[in-house]
Amino acid sequence: MTTILETVHGSHLYGLNHSDSDRDIFRVVDTLGRTKHNVTEESDLTQMSLDRFLENVFHGSHQSCEALFSPVAVVDPKYRPLFSGIRVTGADVFARYRRTIHAFSYGTMKQRRHAVRLGFNLADLKRYGRFNPQLSDDQKTKVIVVSQLYSGQSLYDISINL
Repeated sequence: MTTILETVHGSHLYGLNHSDSDRDIFRVVDTLGRTKHNVTEESDLTQMSLDRFLENVFHGSHQSCEALFSPVAVVDPKYRPLFSGIRVTGADVFARYRRTIHAFSYGTMKQRRHAVRLGFNLADLKRYGRFNPQLSDDQKTKVIVVSQLYSGQSLYDISINL
């Protein structure tokens, strides 16, 4: 089994990690098989096959898109041209992001932060077909403030227009 792509994932990728955050790793491998999750106290590993990964990307799975667009991902050089050329667009992808943002808007504080963050990502997907999952300092501030101020309402319109 060869690793095709591996990146830190979750709060450490976005820049929203804190002292209690576990370390999430996302790995794509060249063998066929099911997606595997291995969770320990210190880390959470998600591993999937390339075919499943690409299927998820083109269906708008935000976790797979974040891994694909991660600027800190280690990518097998044979796959770099393929990955760098991918653009994720389309009404179905955008609708999936909207549904996720809307669902997360009414959840926990952590989910509301994710809703705002996903709004940034969706805005960039619509413009460029790609996004940087690492948040700027300004975006981090907006994620925290907006998720606290707008409890109990959809964060879609707010987050997509920040």
